[in-house]
Amino acid sequence: MTRQSVEREERGTRAAGRLWIFNHYATPPDRAGGTRHYDLGAELAASGWDVTIFAAGFSHVSGREERLRPHQLYAIQQHGPVRFVWLRTPSYQGNGWRRALNMVAYAIVAIVVQVRLDRPTVVIGSSVHLLAALAGHAVARVRGARFVLEVRDVWPQALVDAGALRADGAAAGAMHRLADYLYRRAARIVVVVQAAADLITARGISPDRIVVIPHAVRWPDLDASASDHASREWHRRLTQVRARAGTVIMYVGALGTANALRHVVSAARGLHAAGRDDIHLVFIGEGPERSDLEHASEGIPNVHFLGPVNKSEVASALSFADAGLATMIRGPWDSGVSMNKIADYFGAAIPVIMMGSPRNNPVLEARAGWAVDYEDVNGLRDAVIAMADLGVEGREELGRNGRRYAGEYLDLERLTRRLARVIS
Repeated sequence: MTRQSVEREERGTRAAGRLWIFNHYATPPDRAGGTRHYDLGAELAASGWDVTIFAAGFSHVSGREERLRPHQLYAIQQHGPVRFVWLRTPSYQGNGWRRALNMVAYAIVAIVVQVRLDRPTVVIGSSVHLLAALAGHAVARVRGARFVLEVRDVWPQALVDAGALRADGAAAGAMHRLADYLYRRAARIVVVVQAAADLITARGISPDRIVVIPHAVRWPDLDASASDHASREWHRRLTQVRARAGTVIMYVGALGTANALRHVVSAARGLHAAGRDDIHLVFIGEGPERSDLEHASEGIPNVHFLGPVNKSEVASALSFADAGLATMIRGPWDSGVSMNKIADYFGAAIPVIMMGSPRNNPVLEARAGWAVDYEDVNGLRDAVIAMADLGVEGREELGRNGRRYAGEYLDLERLTRRLARVIS
């Protein structure tokens, strides 16, 4: 290894340029949602990169337009060191045809609007959905930039595994062809778990072109008091819960079908039946399943729904928790998982209870908590009781293990250096 390559390994590349990231659902920390690209972009900006993220103004989390005024097609706003281009897309609820229209509109508006900005050096097209990645590829090709594909969900395999598509259907076939097209044309491919890399190499792509960059930890100040947000409604309600509860188990994230939270409500009912109302379950988030979950939890005094909090407030909210909860349906995670919420729990040094048994389970790898199988309601109930009965010292030890693991594998600065080498 040359001296120059060693220096890049230690500090990241100095060959900074203009980076565009196409991520439909990206957000800075002032709202609820995924801040992966804001976090990475802010670190890259510190080393000289000019970073712009193209995202929809309509929030998938809140279900409303949060960034654009009426009749405004787009807006350019600076959030810290990262520039956001907010794009107009149609509203939707749930996962019907209007959400598909929202995805199409994002890609079209992104391609139309990007001509008004200076030419990028590198473009990252990031899937959850393939149209965002395709828009990134189209823009990179037109503007003469290097194209990097990021795969956070392997479509269509994730949809097939979740039961949303037939493996032999026309839609899955079309998505496979589009995904293969993007794989072949990307200079590099970024994935969040090794299992995704395995699925892509099975499509004939060289593993040398793929790099794993999992969801990173934004290190919270563990000495900071949650009273920094004492004026917030969620703070008031968590203070009330904490005063009544012996143990608080907290879920932070989307309330959707893929999160299998109906099983958590069933486990909570089991806790109530077992006389363990000292254990309180708190859901922080929003999503299409929320109203059904609230209805299902009627009559259970130890279940609370608080709605979403801004990403910048998550660490403070977690300071009220004794443990975090991560749940998933059987499906696209069978061979690997990388969840934002697990990184948040590890960063906050709290133990984790997982319902799901993916092949690479970071909770078990870190010795930071326990896991039960998919849909194992009784096992989840028993794990929650065991976590409550473990006591403060036992939970703190698990929390320290998670934070240590995060420092070794999920550190934001280290992962940003890895991304800098990919885009240089």
